[in-house]
Amino acid sequence: MRRQRRRAFTITELMVVMALIIFIMYILAQAFGAGATAFRNLKAIGDMNEKLRATGQLLRRNLERDHFEDKKRVSDPDFWKDGPPRQGFLRIYNGDGGTSEGTDDDLNVSARAVTHGLHFTVKSRGNNRGDFFRAGVPAGSPLAALPLQDTRFQETTTNSVSSSWAEVAVFLRATYADAAKTIPLTTEDPENAAANPQPLYTLHVRQRALVPDNDLVSTAATATTGKRIPSNQFPSYAEMSCNKDPVDPNSTLYFNSPADVTMPARRLGTQAGLPSAVSGPIPVYGYPTLEDETSSLGAAAMTGNDVVLTNVLSFEVKVLIDPGQWNTWVAAAKPNAQQAFYDFVSLTHPAVQQFSMSNKDLQQGGNPAVFDTWSQAKDDAFDYSSWATPGQSASIPLFQNSSGQRIRLQALQITMRIWDVNTKQTRQSSIIVDL
Repeated sequence: MRRQRRRAFTITELMVVMALIIFIMYILAQAFGAGATAFRNLKAIGDMNEKLRATGQLLRRNLERDHFEDKKRVSDPDFWKDGPPRQGFLRIYNGDGGTSEGTDDDLNVSARAVTHGLHFTVKSRGNNRGDFFRAGVPAGSPLAALPLQDTRFQETTTNSVSSSWAEVAVFLRATYADAAKTIPLTTEDPENAAANPQPLYTLHVRQRALVPDNDLVSTAATATTGKRIPSNQFPSYAEMSCNKDPVDPNSTLYFNSPADVTMPARRLGTQAGLPSAVSGPIPVYGYPTLEDETSSLGAAAMTGNDVVLTNVLSFEVKVLIDPGQWNTWVAAAKPNAQQAFYDFVSLTHPAVQQFSMSNKDLQQGGNPAVFDTWSQAKDDAFDYSSWATPGQSASIPLFQNSSGQRIRLQALQITMRIWDVNTKQTRQSSIIVDL
């Protein structure tokens, strides 16, 4: 009887099959990897968009609120009719015009700015508890018993103060890779030697409550403790707008009202008049920002800042001036221009700088460019009554040109760009807020 051979695969066939299986697995692995990378990138974009959206909403909510008495707006045609406001202020700070990065395919101009900031007062409308700003104070503080605008929310048992007014500062601080702050954190890419690492920053928002009248604080403190609040208690009042009183020999704290903070020296905490030049991660300028001011209060001056955005590459603030003012500048600078055109520009732009009042303490090397609604007040320590006289320390930074035309800002454009460390992507968002 003949035995039938059992058919089997040859070695060659097995090797071909194995090769095909490995090839298919490689394709599936590549597809899975590409899908995972795409998902990771999309998630990173979504996370960055959410961060930018939340930050934009926060800034918009604060900027759309009232900044001055009687619901005045900077864009009002008669804003400067009676001089600087009596209460509140709006300050826009451009340390420089930003670093130009050219234009994209749609001819949109791109720039990176890390020396821009905002500082302003906000007045909240409403009668509910949530409509008031709240600031923590020490237990037993005289401020907890102040007769503010609505005593329903002034409770001595909560160790807090309610106020319808607050000052807000928005600014960048350099981010460091070490606790000693000697190694700046950058976008360094070890796998790409041709990459140009850019420093990373953190966006801070600082909010400090204002009191209606400093005399109320003095009266309440004297009635409670027999003396005013000493300056060494400043760290306990980090959420209040206060500084060492420049005229008090006992070194007590002075708590700012909406009228006090019209004066830059009051809101910046300087002891000898107008702000002086300071140094730090951001270059030296003649007009410091709130976060960079070096005062006798020391490091405690940074207490109370809120981090709202990390890994920031750029925070750019531009302004939109009145179209008629822009067109006037275009006509003078470019007489042969076919038509006038205006857009959001930095404060360093000639169309804005024509309104400079040449404040001698703010014009060191042409920087920084500052728009400040300023002050016309005079008290025991500071005198801004000569605000409209050019070339003095108390001169308003931007006000009117040589023809007597006064500057009028209509809107702000804030552009933020952030970096994702894992996917090495950036995302940028802009908001426009009417003034």
